[in-house]
Amino acid sequence: MQTQPQISFDDLPVDDDVRDAALDHVAQLEKMSDQITGCHVVVAQPHRHQREGRLYSVRIDLMVPGGEIVVNRNHPDDHAHENVYVALRDSFDAARRRLEDHMRHLRGAVKRHAARAEGRVARLFPLAGYGFIETPDGREIYFHRHALSPDDFRIANLGTRVHFTEEEGDDGPQAAHVEVVHGTGARGGGPARRRVVCAAPAPARHFMNHLFFESREQAGWMLVERLRAHGVGSDTEKPLVLAIPRGGVEVGAAIARGLGAELDVVLSRKLRAPRQPELALGAVSETGEIHLNHFASAMTDAGDAYVAAERARQMGEIERCKTMFRAIRPQAAIRGRTVIVTDDGLATGATMIAALRTVQAAGAREIIVAVPVGAPDRLDTIRPLCNRIECLIEPTDFWAVGQFFRNFEQVSDERVCDLLRDFSLPATKWTRVVA
Repeated sequence: MQTQPQISFDDLPVDDDVRDAALDHVAQLEKMSDQITGCHVVVAQPHRHQREGRLYSVRIDLMVPGGEIVVNRNHPDDHAHENVYVALRDSFDAARRRLEDHMRHLRGAVKRHAARAEGRVARLFPLAGYGFIETPDGREIYFHRHALSPDDFRIANLGTRVHFTEEEGDDGPQAAHVEVVHGTGARGGGPARRRVVCAAPAPARHFMNHLFFESREQAGWMLVERLRAHGVGSDTEKPLVLAIPRGGVEVGAAIARGLGAELDVVLSRKLRAPRQPELALGAVSETGEIHLNHFASAMTDAGDAYVAAERARQMGEIERCKTMFRAIRPQAAIRGRTVIVTDDGLATGATMIAALRTVQAAGAREIIVAVPVGAPDRLDTIRPLCNRIECLIEPTDFWAVGQFFRNFEQVSDERVCDLLRDFSLPATKWTRVVA
């Protein structure tokens, strides 16, 4: 790109996490085409819904050879756009499709009379963002959610009738320019000729059209269902849930309530990169052990002296938290027990790795990692450190944990303390709260 992308906030405070998410999307567009000469993204909140707050809108201006691509996602009735990360995703999905069309036009690949076919959705994996269409001649061809508008992808279901254009992709035939035949889906147009059960995680079925959780607590209850289905908590042993503060404690509390388990915290802290505090160099555990991300030295100028100083800063924060939390409850016994380690999501995986090493050293008999969402490559890095992983969503377009939650407010120390105090009550007093 000839000029640096511009990310603006219209009548909103600058949010570094949102800006970084937008820049990640821009980088994905640049991978598609090296012909983009400039990009300007504006994030705004022009619409306020009477009951549920303000909706985000995102405008994207792409400068390309021969013109400009403008996307202005502004849907006052789409409550999913109360989550800024969902609004960003939908807008960049639209920009990606427009850019693909522009690239085809430049290559002369657009056919004026390309044949449009009609088929039905045969398999759908909404949480992963793709599916398969059954063609009139009985074949199944792949489609990605980028081939549809965000609105069409939300309402698509098994058996939904669609119009599409078949193209040759890198891995064989695929569907492009997919459009739902509105009013004649599976319910309105009779049953699908072939209905195949999706391999998406069963506990997440009621989120298929939204791709986000209502809250950390609700995500925790969904993990309870997954853990129970795999036999956790079914025997006489009382498992131990170790949550990484602070967001992980709300998830962990729901898990502990659902399984009748004990709740405690395991402390680890992110090591922040110089001049980029949102970037994790790695993490430090409560025992002082450091884990550095594989890309840390390549992406930053953090030397040994900086890492040592940052470690000291974060160890000070760990000691502060330890004093506060241990005043409420002593550290739980770990040796010889089944331990469930949880957080509200797995982005770089650094804090989880540091926590798992602590649990390993303490002699846990079995270690289960349970998280609502995780980047697939980061999940792979932690597999050698645990016995198994329970993760509800493993999205390929992961850029921030918050993009998968409608409510992702910061959790306070006071909230963590309250949850730890609550678990002095008998487990039999807990009832499930539906968010």
